[in-house]
Amino acid sequence: MSVYSVSLSPGVENVNTFGGQLVFPQEWQLTRIISSYESVRYWIRSPQITDPGTIAYSGLFPGGLTEALGEDHDLSQDFVLFYVEFDDESVATDLAQLTQQNVEIYLNEPRGAVAQVAHFSVSALDETSSSTEDHFDPILLDYNFVTNPLTNQQQLYWDVYDDSGASTQVEVREGGSILGEWKLVDGNYTLDSSESPVDLRITDETGNQTNVSLRSSFWPDGFIYTSLGVLFLFNLFLAYLLMRRKK
Repeated sequence: MSVYSVSLSPGVENVNTFGGQLVFPQEWQLTRIISSYESVRYWIRSPQITDPGTIAYSGLFPGGLTEALGEDHDLSQDFVLFYVEFDDESVATDLAQLTQQNVEIYLNEPRGAVAQVAHFSVSALDETSSSTEDHFDPILLDYNFVTNPLTNQQQLYWDVYDDSGASTQVEVREGGSILGEWKLVDGNYTLDSSESPVDLRITDETGNQTNVSLRSSFWPDGFIYTSLGVLFLFNLFLAYLLMRRKK
C-alpha cells in the first residue's frame, strides 16, 4: 500500500476558502480517501472521485485560518487536508504523477482576494516518522454537536479512523489547557460548558496521538430553538386575539 497526504501550505497567508483537484493515472488502484478534520472543520465538498483518476475537494475556514485554528497556530506549517491510499507499491517511486488542477485558494482579508503564496502539496508518508506506509496516526473522520431542545444541553459525537486494528481511546477537555482537565470518555460526551472550545486527544495502543480542537455551534442552535418557541407563542397569542374579536 502507498499512502499520500494532500496538504495546504498557507505560506503565512490567512486562507479562507480553498478548492482543487488531485489527478492521478487511471491505472492506479485507489483503495480509500480519508478526510482530515484535524485542520478542516467545514468541507464544501469532501474529497471524492468525480471522474476516473480525479479527486475533487473544497472547503473553508470561517474567519480565516487564524480564527478557525487559533492565533497560536503557525501559518508557515502545512495542514493535512486528506489522505489517499493506492494498492500499488510502484506508485511510491512516481510521486510526480500526482498533480493538482483547478486550484483555487482565497484569503480572508481582503475578502475574495486570490492567495499569492499559499498552495497545495502532496507527499508520501515518511516511514521513519510515527506513521508508516501501512499505518498512520488516528484521524478524526467526523464530529457533530447535538443540542437537546428540552434541557439545552449539548452532546458531542465523533467518528475516529484508526487503521492499526488496535483499540483507540478518546479524551475530552473543556476550557483549554489552563482550566480544563482531560477526561477519558466512551462513545460521546455531554458538554458542561457552551462557551469554550472542546479539545479531543485520540490515542491508539501503539502511542500514535492526534489532538483536535473543536468549536461548537451551541449558541446559534440555542438561539434558533428559543426564537422558534417565542414565535410559536406570539402566533398563538395573535390567534387568541382574532378569535375574541370575531366574538
